[in-house]
Amino acid sequence: MNAAVSKTVNVTTAGTLSTQLTTTEMTSVTNPTVTGNIDARDFKFMRDGITNLAVLDISGVNVQSTANTTASNVSTAYTGRKLRSLGDSFTAGYRATNFYGYVDMLCAELGTTKYDSGIAGGQIVDIAYDMVDSPSNPNDIVTILPGFNDCAQFGDNDSDGRKLLAYKNALSAIVAGMSIPESSLLRGTSSSISYAGTWSSTKIDGVSSYAKYTNVNGATATFNVTGDVLYVNYVQQLGNSSSFSVSVDGVVKATQLSAGYVSNGGAISSRFFESALLRVTGLGSGNHTVILTAIIPDTAFYFFLQWVSGVPSTCSPIYLAHPCKENATGSANMASAGYGHYTSASHALFKQASKDIVSELNADGLNLRFVDTDSYSEVYANGEVDADNIHPNDTGHQIIYNAFLSAILEKVSLTTLALESVNICPNPVTDGFQIDGLEGTGTLTLADLSGKVLLTKRVKANEYVSVSYLPQGIYIIKIATDKGTIERKVLKK
Repeated sequence: MNAAVSKTVNVTTAGTLSTQLTTTEMTSVTNPTVTGNIDARDFKFMRDGITNLAVLDISGVNVQSTANTTASNVSTAYTGRKLRSLGDSFTAGYRATNFYGYVDMLCAELGTTKYDSGIAGGQIVDIAYDMVDSPSNPNDIVTILPGFNDCAQFGDNDSDGRKLLAYKNALSAIVAGMSIPESSLLRGTSSSISYAGTWSSTKIDGVSSYAKYTNVNGATATFNVTGDVLYVNYVQQLGNSSSFSVSVDGVVKATQLSAGYVSNGGAISSRFFESALLRVTGLGSGNHTVILTAIIPDTAFYFFLQWVSGVPSTCSPIYLAHPCKENATGSANMASAGYGHYTSASHALFKQASKDIVSELNADGLNLRFVDTDSYSEVYANGEVDADNIHPNDTGHQIIYNAFLSAILEKVSLTTLALESVNICPNPVTDGFQIDGLEGTGTLTLADLSGKVLLTKRVKANEYVSVSYLPQGIYIIKIATDKGTIERKVLKK
């Protein structure tokens, strides 16, 4: 193995990184640290021009727009693809000049077609309704920026954390539904689901057109899934006392209540339903028979089934951000308008919720990337927010655009290379191993070559993991983080 070659480069003018390495350095440097100003041209050079790139440090850079370059300078792979951007008025470009917000800038930069661009005043409930019937296409690029409306709705007066959990379940359903290919989803009306008892598919506003629902206690839905993970997309509803049990291969794995917390129906007043996701993990490899059983104590409420799925080997990339910061004046303005409060404390909780969703669903096999928008300070004095103290102005949209662009380019070009610095030591292993080079924390799964999962746990850098109880053989280790998933094989002696 060749020795690592490090070099620190400060880029004063974005787009000029390629001029600061010699021809020899382009082939010899393995561990560059880049500071200063970079843009999409520099990302492309790092991907294609530094031929032995192993570990990249760009923690000290400022990512700038390349508004004066063409999309072909970024990557022709994006040209003609759809950009699906989900969110509220921020995403819709409200208060940006001519409504030319961060989504429009991404389309101009990447050469993509704008397909979705937010709902002014929208909440998760509105996004879920619009997306749940919209097929996923692996060629689409999907960005999601949750907004203040959800934070006020789910974060205000949430003493026991149940509202935040409902929010997380709802956002997880959107992310999973947009990432899993349409061919892998079993929608409620699918002929592959066998129903017993009385079920209806008559359209209800706020619920998927493909949903089935019942208010009959003991009614069942039976189907098959393959793999270690099962997703059930059900519906949460304010005051709903119904629930359902999940039986896999004859064993009850979970029971889920359908109670929800949307009290004002979102941007469209009749939508009091929240799409939600139930994850059932640890099923083991192979095919499984699943039975969902409705538990209905009050026939005024229903159990709604929108779709079910395992996790296929290929999923669409999703770039999930968190609600931006809001200043005190903006929070007071929203509260006086009846939208509830959104504080710095709740901001931290909602940011962590997005990070947790990325980590958990990546551990299942999805293809997600967390996008940190905290560079947008939401401070009027800094010139990033409109005079209403709520919406970003052109400068604010530029900052949000930079965050998404950096994540998209890094995910496609650099994440795999950066994660190659993570190693399992020693390998081969006798009693246990350490995880070297891991940034932050992740979810580790250890499986045998048949795919049977033998261990799942949260891990951090340099943590010791004991495997002394395992027989000799080759095992597959996956570590899912908010930056991607690392996969390694280890030999147990």
